[in-house]
Amino acid sequence: MKLLGLAGALCAGSAMAAPPLADYGKLPAVEQMRLSPSGDQLAFVAVVGEARKLVVESVAGEVRRVVDAGAMKVRQIDWRGDDHVLIVTSATFDLDPAAPVGKAEIGQTAVLDVATGKLATVFAGEPLIMHATFGEYGSSRSGDKIYGYFAGLPLSGSGDMRRDFDRGQAYLDKGYADLFKVDLDTGRASEKVGGGSALYGSDWVVGSDGAVVGQAQYEYGTGEWRLYGADATGAPIERRADPTG
Repeated sequence: MKLLGLAGALCAGSAMAAPPLADYGKLPAVEQMRLSPSGDQLAFVAVVGEARKLVVESVAGEVRRVVDAGAMKVRQIDWRGDDHVLIVTSATFDLDPAAPVGKAEIGQTAVLDVATGKLATVFAGEPLIMHATFGEYGSSRSGDKIYGYFAGLPLSGSGDMRRDFDRGQAYLDKGYADLFKVDLDTGRASEKVGGGSALYGSDWVVGSDGAVVGQAQYEYGTGEWRLYGADATGAPIERRADPTG
């Protein structure tokens, strides 16, 4: 009887110590942890309720930067060198309430300068490039400057969306992205380094010197993949078809 009583007490104690059911539905407190190339710093997303904060700290635990991401969806963070952290987010934007599809999920990329705390949004200062990113394809360094390579949608017209719309001018005249070299300190595009295609989805490989060394294209209609070298206008190095994609 004593043994049965002890077993019952232990079971009761275990049941009382169980966490509340609400705890099982909670999101992780930390997401997207990334170690810097030197191994000296960590970047991660801290989740507090519905809000998210990007935190950069030394491996010893010294907090260097905290950036409030609000309720935006942080899709990815990554380091470019030991001085810059890329933050890829997405949010739902209202495009046109009268259109059949009035909302769209659009990705954007911000760059945190860890030393200064300055946050720059890629393409934000460009009147003739949509303020959204469609992939990031490497980085290069020239002296003290570091550059990233991002796919962006060029705009036509004056770059003033409202004025161009009022004049009946199309501000987005193609549905595919080109590849741009971007100053990570400012978010500004310094030059276009690769062109996309109206027929294919494009991906690029950029070497450490900033030169495009490879390009892949995917034809949606046939499911064919094509691999090119630096110049996508010549014959492909490899081509393979997969109708299922």
